[in-house]
Amino acid sequence: MSLLLETIQIRSGVLINPQYHQQRMHTSSLALLGKRIDFDLLTLPIPNEAQKGIVKCRILYKNRIELIEFKPYVQKQIQSLQMVIDNNISYSHKLADRSQIIALLKQKGEADDILIVKNGRITDTSFGNVVLCKGNEYYTPSSFLLNGTKRQQLLNDGFIKVQDISPDDLFCMDKLVIINAMLDLDSGVELNISSVFS
Repeated sequence: MSLLLETIQIRSGVLINPQYHQQRMHTSSLALLGKRIDFDLLTLPIPNEAQKGIVKCRILYKNRIELIEFKPYVQKQIQSLQMVIDNNISYSHKLADRSQIIALLKQKGEADDILIVKNGRITDTSFGNVVLCKGNEYYTPSSFLLNGTKRQQLLNDGFIKVQDISPDDLFCMDKLVIINAMLDLDSGVELNISSVFS
């Protein structure tokens, strides 16, 4: 089995949403390995070079921690998405092996990234969950592939709602925002719906 992966934002030396990442590490290790990993994120030693600015921390693990990396965060520049269909894709746990997603990226054509459609429903992009805006309302697809930590936090805090979203529904929305552990609703990658190609 592939190594499990956790990606955490560190901002000015502080872990962002550690409780959500800890919960996902426990849930994934229990589901895939039969035992919760014995690791407390709050004890994670953050090196001096990762104490300033926004840093991306990657943790690779199975029954124990295999690797911890700290890198300055560089936001992807995404201005367009190509819808791609894959009714068999499965990515319910955050794994280091992203081969299914990488294979789909070959279909992005001239677009910067992909928007994956599974069984006639919008799911995620290659690197994040999506939030769709209609007026003052924000919706996230019920048919997500991976329940991201930022997605779950925004749901718990009441900022977004779950909705069943088909490709046709997408074009009734005003805009699309890509979120993940590094990208919040107000700092995420925002696109006009006209920049999503079917």
